[in-house]
Formats: sequence, C-alpha cells, structure tokens
Amino acid sequence: MRYASLATAAALLFSAGVAMAGTKVQGNLVDPDVGNPTVDPKSKFKLSGKGSYQFGLKGITDAGGMPAAITTAGTEYIAVIKGDAGGGVLWEFNILVPITKAGQAKVKGSVSLINQVPVGSAVGVLGAEVHEQPTAGTDAACTTIMTDMLLPGVYLGPPGGNPCTSGARVAVSGVVTEAP
Repeated sequence: MRYASLATAAALLFSAGVAMAGTKVQGNLVDPDVGNPTVDPKSKFKLSGKGSYQFGLKGITDAGGMPAAITTAGTEYIAVIKGDAGGGVLWEFNILVPITKAGQAKVKGSVSLINQVPVGSAVGVLGAEVHEQPTAGTDAACTTIMTDMLLPGVYLGPPGGNPCTSGARVAVSGVVTEAP
C-alpha cells in the first residue's frame, strides 16, 4: 500500500517549479520563535530538479544561547523537506544533519523519492524545517523511516505524524508570522 501511495505521489510531485535539470527550490531557514533566535537567518536549503539537496545551517544555539555542540552518532538534527503530490498525498523527506562545527552544519545528498518521479513531472515543495533529534518515545519509529529499504527517509503518513519531527523545531523556511 505504501508503494501505491508513492506511485500517486510520484505522478504529481513538485508544483513549486517543474522538476527539470536546472530548476531548483530554495529558501532561507529562520527561527520559528521570533525573539529567541536558535538559528542564523543566513541558514539555507536548496533542492534541485535532479533531486540533489543541500542544507547549510549557521548560528545554531541551544536553549541556553550557546552554540550547538558537535553531534555524535544518534544525536543529529533532522532536516525535513515537505511536499504535496496532489490528491491529498503529502510527503516529508527526512535528512540527518550532524553538527560538525560548533553551531554549524552542512549536508548534501540526493532525494531517492525524486528518482521515482517521471521525467518532466512537477513535484510540489511546501518548504523545509529543522528539528532537534527525535524524542525518546519516537526515535525507534524515526530510525525505521530513515532505514527503509524502498524509500529511505521518506514519510508518507498523515500530517503531524512524522516521528522524525518530534524534537523541538529550530528552523523553518517560508514566511514566518509574528504577533501583532
């Protein structure tokens, strides 16, 4: 059944720009909690029409305002690219992001989901987020998603149900609303 959902998703994906060579979706990542920065607004994400992605995070701080510590295996942040395949099929692509220098991270790779999309099809990208590591109760479920044999890192369940996003959200892309 998961594969059937993927086929539906693959048939429609990327309406934020036709997914062809050279086309890309990109944006800055900013702190969702205006007034308590946890990531520098110069942080960015990019997803190309060929499926390659890149996240560059700067100025990541912990709850005490100190630069985020260098991570070890199992304590990475999770970057998430969110999309809409149409017909009610939403997808989230989860990426492990290790902090390799205090308060900074860079990660590059390729989205396996894009390889399933027919050439010339469009995939709707809704944005991106960055979360702290999953909470203790959801870390096993997130590991299952990240190590899936067919589509590693891809979550196709209901909105708000992605166990990889259970950790505190530290950055979002797009327009961030502020209190009047």
